[in-house]
Amino acid sequence: MGEGNTAWRGCFFCKSGKEQDVARQFERAFPDGKALVPTRSRYRRVRDTAIEERVTLLPGYVFFELAAERVRDLETALPAFSHTDSVLKLLRYTDGGWRLRDYDDRFARLLFEAGGNIGISQACFDVNKRIRILGGFLKDYEGSIVRVNRKARTVEVRVDLQGKKVSMRLGYEMVSAVE
Repeated sequence: MGEGNTAWRGCFFCKSGKEQDVARQFERAFPDGKALVPTRSRYRRVRDTAIEERVTLLPGYVFFELAAERVRDLETALPAFSHTDSVLKLLRYTDGGWRLRDYDDRFARLLFEAGGNIGISQACFDVNKRIRILGGFLKDYEGSIVRVNRKARTVEVRVDLQGKKVSMRLGYEMVSAVE
């Protein structure tokens, strides 16, 4: 699944903190489907050690994909599934369609290909404080350094992700000067 038009992707909005429950509930209801909660890796500094940890990227959002031939089953089950304790609603476009399209679908496909986690990315910056991310989920994205925290040895970088400005912190060890 996840290739071409064989998979349909959508997104539930649920109570923050209940994302994993909703993903498990979806996979129990649709064993041949897949649900994920987007996370991102980050470094947390404890004394002189950087510890990698995962944090929720989009609190309240659960992405799912299902084979196109199972869509009728999903649409039949949606009213009951969407009114569980944790699910607030199935996200829909203004025309009522729920299947992700265009940039939304491409973003979801990237998430599924990455296993739901946006890993640590390496970045480098030039004289204008512009950066290009060299590896990881956001490879080849460009952004700019917003702030430097010398004590924590991190830089805050802002990138444009799907038309939304997103900030993230990268440790010095993840940043190098552009030649």
